[in-house]
Amino acid sequence: MKVALGVIIATFALIITGAWKTNHPPDDPAQTKTEVSQLSIHTFQGAYYPKMWTCNTILYINETLVLRFLPLNAPFLGIIDPQGHFFYLVFPAADAIGNLVPFVGSTCFQNLCELELNTTSLQADPYTYGVFDNQPVFTQSGVYTFIMGENLHVDNSDILCKVEVVYNNTHRSNQFPATIAIK
Repeated sequence: MKVALGVIIATFALIITGAWKTNHPPDDPAQTKTEVSQLSIHTFQGAYYPKMWTCNTILYINETLVLRFLPLNAPFLGIIDPQGHFFYLVFPAADAIGNLVPFVGSTCFQNLCELELNTTSLQADPYTYGVFDNQPVFTQSGVYTFIMGENLHVDNSDILCKVEVVYNNTHRSNQFPATIAIK
């Protein structure tokens, strides 16, 4: 009886294992068949297209940062300054308290393809207890990180869309190097 039970359990385990192996897609993406309707809008033949990006990653005082998006956008956009302070730029307008207003409300933001932000005039919700007025964002030189997502306060930041820009808290020099006369 014990031998028969052992054989039945072993046979059952082999059947389950065999079924499990046949239902998983192959490791080689070239062997995977995917319907075109199932392809994500963010990928095409293995290439990754970001949901948020910018072409101007080095900024100075009074310059405009142009963030570009591939809608539908997540409802939250935040900024982390070089010291690690967090600001909310986009959030639901209904959640605004006092004078803390979003730069763009979540409803309008979801279909935006572009957002222009001036480094001198940009103010946002500093997400600080007791502060009920938007505060200036670009106040010091360093790396500023824009993050977009369904929830910006997560343990795994890999699920957020990120863009980093370098801000120099000085005016851009428009002077060209002196030319040397060649005789």
